Amino acid sequence: MSKTAEALEEKRLQSIAREYKKKGYQVLLHPSRSELPDFLSSFSLDMIAICDHENVVVEVKSKPTLTKSSYLTALAKAVNNQPGWRFELVVTNPVKSAVVEGNAQILLISEIKERIRLVRELSGKEQAAALILAWSAIEAALRLVGQEQGLELAKKPSLLIIKELYSLGVISQEDYQILDEGLQSRNLIVHGFRETKPTPTLVNDLIGTIEKLLNISNANSPA
Repeated sequence: MSKTAEALEEKRLQSIAREYKKKGYQVLLHPSRSELPDFLSSFSLDMIAICDHENVVVEVKSKPTLTKSSYLTALAKAVNNQPGWRFELVVTNPVKSAVVEGNAQILLISEIKERIRLVRELSGKEQAAALILAWSAIEAALRLVGQEQGLELAKKPSLLIIKELYSLGVISQEDYQILDEGLQSRNLIVHGFRETKPTPTLVNDLIGTIEKLLNISNANSPA
């Protein structure tokens, strides 16, 4: 980690710690292993906030370190599976990580469904094109659900949204793995690298994940 990224993360961590203390939480910064419960003993944590009604594990990452923090998936699962515990992932530089500028609008559900239809048509002809189109629908659905969850991630990279929704328990571990595989394939294709031809199974799995996200969105919509 660069000194700049480390300083940025520590500054944000101190700010978050002050916020939790104001709310009445007991805060442990960089807790030692002896201060951790057994289910977290294998992790090195940034912060734990403790109060009567909940315990919160907080991890602060900047964009350079986020993609290298492979342990976050296991940590989020360990925390969210424990009654009375919650995982919170904080990204320190979201403004610089916007993927678009201006007033870009997220696709409507009807437009996402039309892309799913086109993906199915392409899947039997050109798998790479089908995967790219499927990923565009994935990103739209992720942003839609993220927006409905009250997250300020609408224009941020899909990886940030995926990790945040997973940490909240909105995305299952199975779908997280599908999205991770799809994102890797998408990156190789769009950045001009040679890769094994995407399989129909991966494209179909991505379609299934899109449909699950749309069901979540429908469930969150007012009756």
